[in-house]
Amino acid sequence: MLALDDFQEEEWIIEGKKPKRFFIIVLAIITVLTWVALIAGVATFTTVIFDIPEEARTEILLPMVIFVAFVGAIAIFISRYLFWNLHGKEIISLKNNRLQYQADFKYFKGRSVIVNVAECQIEVGDPNDESDMSILHFSDAENEFRTALEASGDVIHEIQTAINMAKVK
Repeated sequence: MLALDDFQEEEWIIEGKKPKRFFIIVLAIITVLTWVALIAGVATFTTVIFDIPEEARTEILLPMVIFVAFVGAIAIFISRYLFWNLHGKEIISLKNNRLQYQADFKYFKGRSVIVNVAECQIEVGDPNDESDMSILHFSDAENEFRTALEASGDVIHEIQTAINMAKVK
């Protein structure tokens, strides 16, 4: 029989410092330019591919596909970086003796990592000299994750206490 405690969930959200406005503006401009280059590349690709003779298509096809794929990858990477700096936060939740980590970019989420609490090992990175902020590292036999953002000492203590209480159950 399942106890009510098996379904209780605890969640911690770690948010980092936001960068300076100048950095965000420059990053937004670069993001827009990469998406414009991608759209222009796709538009050029589609118009050129139908306008050139069949013999020349094979010569131009590979470089055009490589260009579009390369610019598309850069556009996606820079967009993720921009969204992380604008809205990024890390969500750590404890439910059913499993610790789950997920990076949240607001418009999309990163890969979810789940660690078994019974086998969970927690390492706390060295705190900064000025504050009690630290990076957390969680691992079990199969998975591991490290927070990208620094958490305060209170949050670290709260997470460690919750995990230790879940291990006892």
